[in-house]
Parts: sequence; C-alpha cells; structure tokens
Amino acid sequence: MLNNWHRYDQQADKLDYINFENMKNLYKGLSQLTQAERQFLANHYHHKTGKITDSKGSDLTGISLKDYRKQRRKIETKLNGYIKPEMDKLHAETGFVPFADTPKVSRDKGREDIITGLRYIPRE
Repeated sequence: MLNNWHRYDQQADKLDYINFENMKNLYKGLSQLTQAERQFLANHYHHKTGKITDSKGSDLTGISLKDYRKQRRKIETKLNGYIKPEMDKLHAETGFVPFADTPKVSRDKGREDIITGLRYIPRE
C-alpha cells in the first residue's frame, strides 16, 4: 500500500472499491504514527516515480544504511499493526484474499511484504 501512497493522493476519485478501501486503511494507519514516523515513510515512499532505495534514503538523511533500514522496518511494522486488522476485516467482508497472504515472500530477507505488496485476488 505504501508504494501506492502517491497514486492514492492523486487519483482518489478514480480508485476501484478495493483500492479505495486500501487507501482509507493506509491513511487510518498513518494517522496512528507520530509526525516524524509519517514524514520518514513519506520521504521514502511518497514520490511520483515510486519509492526511493534504502541507499538513497540513507544518503539523504545522513543515517547509516543499516540504521536507515532498521528504522524503516520498525515504522512499517508499527504501521502494519494498525493496518492488518482492518485488512482482515475487509477480507472477511468482501471475500477477497489479500495477495500478501498467499504464498509470496518479499526480497526483504523472507519477510512477508504486507505493507508494500498488498493487493487482492479473488478467493477460490
């Protein structure tokens, strides 16, 4: 969802039902974060051309790459704690299965990519 943050802002009136619900859940989750945490994620994800790399984020902030990744993951995990229950509720209401709940592993050391890779496929 974070990868779609900029698109949600620019095209909210053109989103289908599932993407509109994703947008609402993302914004609801973001509202639970501190301003500094939201700003950190915005600096990483909220770009017209997509997210920046951890390396670039590290360079821009002056934080070591290791610490930058650690901070990003910590904030994403916190955000996921707010978003996941809402997504589970949407799943129950719509009968759609979150793509991230299907067998998919992110490139991020085997961690499920709930935040950035959430899409929907019909339940069989």
